[in-house]
Amino acid sequence: MNHTIIGKPFIETGYKQIVSTEIFDNLTFGLLLLKQSQDFMYKEEEKESVFILIKGQVIFKVNGKEYTTNLRRDVFVDSPSALYVPKNLDLLIKAVTDSEIAVAKAFCIDSGSEYFIPAEKVKNKYVGESNWKRLVRDVVDSSVPAQRLIVGETINLPGCWSSWPPHKHDIDDFPNELKADELYHFRIEPTYSFALQRIYNKNIDESYVIRDGDTVITKTGYHPVVAAPGTLVYYIWVVSNEKRKFLPSTDPLFTWHKNVEFILKEK
Repeated sequence: MNHTIIGKPFIETGYKQIVSTEIFDNLTFGLLLLKQSQDFMYKEEEKESVFILIKGQVIFKVNGKEYTTNLRRDVFVDSPSALYVPKNLDLLIKAVTDSEIAVAKAFCIDSGSEYFIPAEKVKNKYVGESNWKRLVRDVVDSSVPAQRLIVGETINLPGCWSSWPPHKHDIDDFPNELKADELYHFRIEPTYSFALQRIYNKNIDESYVIRDGDTVITKTGYHPVVAAPGTLVYYIWVVSNEKRKFLPSTDPLFTWHKNVEFILKEK
């Protein structure tokens, strides 16, 4: 299985795994829904974990410390809080309000310490230009002492593209490209609308209609995304590899767009 789309799961409360190690060797993903005042105990013996607040507010209790997130009303408005947890740590999550959390996990060798990323520390930046300009939030970057995981968020404005110019990361060809597993978890506003994602290389060329709550797995190929007119598209992207470096290569047919970006920025 090189790529697939997993539809929005039904979750009333508790944790629901969406992407298992049957799909990726090292990367899993799920959603945790908690009602106000509900507690959730968590311990992962083999994997490091990243908890990204999608909605609501929670308190993380780990290693005798408490970390309180911001109140996140909407993924399109507010930045997330997040918590990195190495393997073999006991974690208690307490919901201050009805809350939803994305959980990304990857196998790791060493243990370490937890690391809290408050919303005000999340790096927000615009990348690209013209109709491929988008907002990127770097949530778990090189400043966080993870072993395999890199995590962030992207927001496409209506009619705009991301993962553009098209890039891929399915072979090890340092310093040009490093192989990495990646998944996207989407939210669409309005929820009845959609996005499109094309996944292609010289051997495959497939396009998917993306609905609110879908998760897309990409193991190979270029994978640009576009929002329908009048539609905001948000997705969490999770990258995992041994070197913990995101080093994609650009489709040679569209490398000239990098020069266009430079020219537009100079104006």
